[in-house]
Amino acid sequence: MDIRNLLTFVAFAFTIFQVCSADEEVENGYIFTSPRSLKKGQNNQLQLLRFGCLDSSSLNVQLYYKKNYNSNETLGQQQTYNIAKGSKDALLNFLFEPFDGIDNVYSGRLQINGTMCGKPISGSDDVHFSSTNANIYIIQTDKPLYKPGQTVQFRVLKLDKNLKPLDNNSDVTDVYVEDPKGTRLFQFKSVQLGKGITQMEFPLADEPVQGSWRITVSNSKDTASTRFDVKEYKLPKFEVKINFPSFVLRNADTIPVSVCAQYTYGEPVQAHLNLNTSLEMYSYESSYSRTPVLQNSLELDGCYSYTINVTEIDPKRDHKYKRIKVSANVIEDGTGVQVNATQYLSRSYSPLNMDFNVNSDHGKYYRPGLPYNGKLKVSNPDNTPAAGEPVEICATVSRRRIIDTWLANKQVKFCKNYTSDENGYIKYTILPQNVDAVSINLN
Repeated sequence: MDIRNLLTFVAFAFTIFQVCSADEEVENGYIFTSPRSLKKGQNNQLQLLRFGCLDSSSLNVQLYYKKNYNSNETLGQQQTYNIAKGSKDALLNFLFEPFDGIDNVYSGRLQINGTMCGKPISGSDDVHFSSTNANIYIIQTDKPLYKPGQTVQFRVLKLDKNLKPLDNNSDVTDVYVEDPKGTRLFQFKSVQLGKGITQMEFPLADEPVQGSWRITVSNSKDTASTRFDVKEYKLPKFEVKINFPSFVLRNADTIPVSVCAQYTYGEPVQAHLNLNTSLEMYSYESSYSRTPVLQNSLELDGCYSYTINVTEIDPKRDHKYKRIKVSANVIEDGTGVQVNATQYLSRSYSPLNMDFNVNSDHGKYYRPGLPYNGKLKVSNPDNTPAAGEPVEICATVSRRRIIDTWLANKQVKFCKNYTSDENGYIKYTILPQNVDAVSINLN
């Protein structure tokens, strides 16, 4: 039994459980489970798990189906089970016999009715139908989503159970296409599948039924299908990107920026560019405290690169805490289609980030008389390794000893210069300390 399908159906079983146990505060209840997909011509295992009252009871299982979207439900088959007294967990075999004269149905529903301790129980949920094919069919469309009016191209490959293509000229089957309402709109009769991959296509109407369509391959022994979606969608003609450096320090005087407009297929856009550069503005700021906005208008051929002079947008250099804001309005030549983009840049206060806690398993304690080995990670503000950076590591050792009943405290500082390796790491060693050393501070 497929565990994934089983679990999805448990939700239905719990719904029934809540209904039947509401009056008795969960003292008496049950869980009914079934595969989400029932296999034709085989025994499908159902399960009834009871709680509390375990008297003898009966359970009637009914299977309904619909031929198409607009048809009424038809009772396909039913079976009644007698649950013995004291039986807590009952496994029920439900033989699903194919419907007479019907190869494919639109949908199915499983309904249960019965009694438990003299009280009626009932519930239902949707199920799917599947069959065990003697062969394997691979049905593939050229894309999963289509717009109205497009042509759907697909191919079918038939394999045996050993995944080998069949070689039989008399191996023919029917292929048909159904819309979301179950209406058969296209049909290919006696398609030859005995010579490898077979390719077919069909056009969609200008106003088709939107939703999930189905392509089905069917013969007297096997049935297989795949689905694709039809709906209106509109891809963006082009996109605009504003690119900043990976990091910028707050004391930087200039900042390089590039604005690029590209079509979805990679070609540059010919357009008119309106560009605004400024510091971000807060809604509570007065007009007196606001900084200048640089405006530029030019013709764009794919990309435009320029350099921000920070003093032009922050003349007094007293707003280093604010982010830099760049807004681009791109108007495509010929069509007038507009795409807007806005990007913010935060400036870093420190040129380097240093972390002594590289390895969480590394001891936070040292043993007097033994050297202490550690590692320091040095990185740039964008978290990339900072290689070749000179760093001075200082160790402040706190010492404590008793001299003639007096408690004496002393601090000794040791410093040494290091250079980070290509991965941004520095391995350092603190020389053995006397037994009067009680702590070491690193910076």
